[in-house]
Formats: sequence, C-alpha cells, structure tokens
Amino acid sequence: MNRPNWPRCEKCNSQNTMLVEVYSGGAYSWMPSDGRREGVCSYGDTTKVWVYCLDCGHEYKVDGIEEVDESWWEETVDNS
Repeated sequence: MNRPNWPRCEKCNSQNTMLVEVYSGGAYSWMPSDGRREGVCSYGDTTKVWVYCLDCGHEYKVDGIEEVDESWWEETVDNS
C-alpha cells in the first residue's frame, strides 16, 4: 500500500514526512502513520503548509498549498 498524494521530501524523496498546517491563530500537524490531526488552533485563515522530513530532517514550505487535503490518507494497493 502507498499514499501517492502524500508529499515527498525535496531532499531525500521520502514520504515519511510530517505536515504542519499553519493558521493565523495556531497550527495543526499531520503525521503520515495514522492521519490524525493534532494541535491547538483558535481558528483563522490558513496561511501555509510546512513539510518536515522525519528521515533526514529537511523542512520546507509547500508552494501553492495552504491547506492539507485529507484525501492524502487514501491508500492504494500496488498490484504490479
């Protein structure tokens, strides 16, 4: 199984990345293993999404994405 839409690290290409959705009033983090959202937020507008690689430690802002899409947790079966 894999998650084809989950962001890959720009440096090492790993999909073992944590996403941090930043709001004007706080932030949520998204972990790849269980898809749970954790954080503290007094709601506001989303401003950006950061990716932190859990393998190599690289971090970067995702251009063009201001909000996490929960469809990234949809798993597919590789039948090849």
